[in-house]
Amino acid sequence: MSEPKPTEALLPCPFCGGKARRGIGTTHYIYCNRCRASSSVRAWNRRAAARSPAPEWKLISEAPKDGTRILGYAIADAEDTQPQIIQWDEDRACWVISWDGEPCTRESFGGDVPHNRPTHFMPLPSPPKEMT
Repeated sequence: MSEPKPTEALLPCPFCGGKARRGIGTTHYIYCNRCRASSSVRAWNRRAAARSPAPEWKLISEAPKDGTRILGYAIADAEDTQPQIIQWDEDRACWVISWDGEPCTRESFGGDVPHNRPTHFMPLPSPPKEMT
């Protein structure tokens, strides 16, 4: 891995977003003017990108009821229970399977779901930005 050139632009501080500065009299280290975090020149611009935390299942009572599509799940005693993309149908006042608009039933989630509704949800991920 090659060293950044002295004229290469430095990324903002990964901790506070402050402006990065090169150490006085040396090109071997970088520091943040605001929080004083420091790093070697080699590591400053080549740090890993920040990752978002993975979404977690939430109770269906916390789900949006504005028609937003979400990933629904019904806890059951069957191994073949599967999540479905669902959304709230205001006219029928129930959760519906997004692709066909049918109300959620025991069969919607596979297995032997002990009720006709999802128990948990999580937001859907953002669609891909580009095709590769």
